[in-house]
Formats: sequence, structure tokens, C-alpha cells
Amino acid sequence: LSPIPMAYVKQTTRFLFLYLILLPLGLLQELGAGTMLAEQLIAFALLGIENVAALLEEPFLALPIDQICAITARDSQALRNDWDRLSFGGSSQGLPWYAFKPDAAVLSQKMVAAEEVEMQYT
Repeated sequence: LSPIPMAYVKQTTRFLFLYLILLPLGLLQELGAGTMLAEQLIAFALLGIENVAALLEEPFLALPIDQICAITARDSQALRNDWDRLSFGGSSQGLPWYAFKPDAAVLSQKMVAAEEVEMQYT
């Protein structure tokens, strides 16, 4: 799928605003004083749909991809360092990978950091 050209997105948004500006003229005879309330409800719905469509078109702009990648890279490097330490002697005396028991303090620090980042974006 290719992204929708920006000119088309802007044109549809301009058309939507033009429609919403002219809509009260068409509703005035039918609804009278209720025109303002109807206009606000219709505008809320249509502008909400337009906003959702813009987010669906570029979903990665709304996500904290850089921070997710940084956490993944950091955790991957930690796993690699642990693997290197296990494979080449290190402090684990060359035990096989399944004998490795990670330090509980390190794991709890990583879990707290991951929860803090998750709480920022929820």
C-alpha cells in the first residue's frame, strides 16, 4: 500500500471544513434553534473520523518508536553480554546457557524502567 498524497489529504480536509461552514445554511429551516447543536454534533463526528483516518494512514507517527527501539537494543545488548560471559568463561565458569540464573536486582531494574516508559505512553 502506498501512502495517500499530502495534497489529497489537505484537499479533503479543506472540503470537510467548507461543508461544515455551509451546513448551518441547509439546516436552519429544518431545525431552527437546534441548528447549532446539530452542527456541533456533526462537526465533532466528521472531524473525529478525519483525525482517525489521518492516524491510520501514518500509525508510526503516534507511537514512541525511538524509545521502543532503544529499550529493545539495550535489552538485546544485555542478553548478548550475558551470553558472551557464559560462553567464554566469565564469572559463570563456562556453564551452559540453561544453567544461567540472571541477577534479580538487574531484572527488577529493567522491569521498572520498562514500566516507566509504558506508563508515559498509556
